[in-house]
Amino acid sequence: IPGGLGVHQNANVRAIKIRNPPPARNLTVMPLPFYDAIYELLEPQELPSSDNFKSKFKVGVYCQLALSPEQHAKLSTDEALFPRVEVQLRFFNTTGDIRDIEQEDAFPPKCAVTLNDLPVTLPDVIPTERGVERKRPSRPVNITQLVANSPRDKPLRIRIKWKADERKWAVAVYLVECVNAEILSNRIVKSPAFELPYVTTEDIIRKRLNGDDDDDISMDSIKISLLCPLTKTRMSIPTRSRDCTHVQCFDLDAFLMMNQQKPSWKCVVCTNPAPYHRLIIDKYFMKMLEDLRSTITDVELLKDGSYRAIKE
Repeated sequence: IPGGLGVHQNANVRAIKIRNPPPARNLTVMPLPFYDAIYELLEPQELPSSDNFKSKFKVGVYCQLALSPEQHAKLSTDEALFPRVEVQLRFFNTTGDIRDIEQEDAFPPKCAVTLNDLPVTLPDVIPTERGVERKRPSRPVNITQLVANSPRDKPLRIRIKWKADERKWAVAVYLVECVNAEILSNRIVKSPAFELPYVTTEDIIRKRLNGDDDDDISMDSIKISLLCPLTKTRMSIPTRSRDCTHVQCFDLDAFLMMNQQKPSWKCVVCTNPAPYHRLIIDKYFMKMLEDLRSTITDVELLKDGSYRAIKE
């Protein structure tokens, strides 16, 4: 059982307090595209399962952390400013063998957090059907305002309460730089790692239309659109995931702006995962957009890998 343990009983309520919990081992944190990690203010700490206590309890974990004067000075609570420096609280489910598996944000059941005895606002619980566990959305918590308003000469005290069950969890706090869709778009456009060469897409089209693909079905042509499925306007930067099996693209800026507002990182064509680090700019589509008049919206891809405009 972790050190600093105390069991408190009041009528039918039993509670456990844990001070300075042990670090969470084998945890690989999923990176968040809109947040660049600057510094780990509180390394991932273990929030133990009820197995540690042979019974189900309300559990309280107490942690302390501190920012340097330089880190404090960089903090910004102006949400219109990009990039800006924030303090970010994150929770993770660490149940089972999680080695080498990136863990997304996940909140313990009936979780409540205070910072220096002030309540931390967590994402609202998502409504569910009866009998289905109610969860909070998978996202980090911005605690910058509470940190900025706290005395700088004293450590920050974080208290986490939740209803322990058979699952294990972890909590961590990071100093991050918050970026927006425009900044991410510029990074992608400037990086050759995000480019898919013209000849690669050309080869995919040839194979698919000549029956050389896995499904072995030969077709005469494929019709694709130069309009973004999101905006219904002509694409500027044609993008898709490396893992998508289709050649249809969407507009990079529209996709990033959508995920900045409500992160899902799903392809808008096939709904399969399209995480930031798997996005590519299709140079074949880029050439089509450059070569064809702006009034052209539909294109036919041909067996030899070429294309022709479909005139209205």
